[in-house]
Amino acid sequence: MRGRLPLSDMFWELVSGIGFCRRIFPFFMWQPKRGMTMPRNVRLFAWLWMISFVVGSLGFQVPPLTPKEISLGATLGLKEVFVYGSVIVFFLILLPFYWLAVWRRKNWARWVLFIVFVISLPALFMGPSMPNFHDPLVAMTVIASLVIEALGFVFVFSGDAQDWFRVTSECMSTSRRRDDPTI
Repeated sequence: MRGRLPLSDMFWELVSGIGFCRRIFPFFMWQPKRGMTMPRNVRLFAWLWMISFVVGSLGFQVPPLTPKEISLGATLGLKEVFVYGSVIVFFLILLPFYWLAVWRRKNWARWVLFIVFVISLPALFMGPSMPNFHDPLVAMTVIASLVIEALGFVFVFSGDAQDWFRVTSECMSTSRRRDDPTI
């Protein structure tokens, strides 16, 4: 029985999500080092970036099969697995850049996220999901996700976020150095 939690503790851990996040995504629970406080604009970016993915996934629809796909023997279920799988892989590829930008203060990761956002804009309006804009709910969801993510980038590139990504000698003294044997 050692190491097991009572049922009420497991329920609270599940409801709060803290234990789940610590076990599955330990880097989300990383806190800035002593003397460092995360600026308000960076925190807003972190929340808005994740919220935009949630909102975008709510309005995501798989386009119907084309005649060419039908002639190749594809089914709608197979297409859904491919489309949703590629969205998940894309998200998992961007997640480390998000973590590096928000919690590790890497300026280049912030720019990578922004460049990916700008490059993906034409795909929203000219890609295979364009026929789904005939549904007003899907169109509003995609546009809301786009606006939320753009607002997040406004926050991460303005105000007190600028100092968060600026490397100074004070930051280097509180962070781990390259000659640290624990790295």
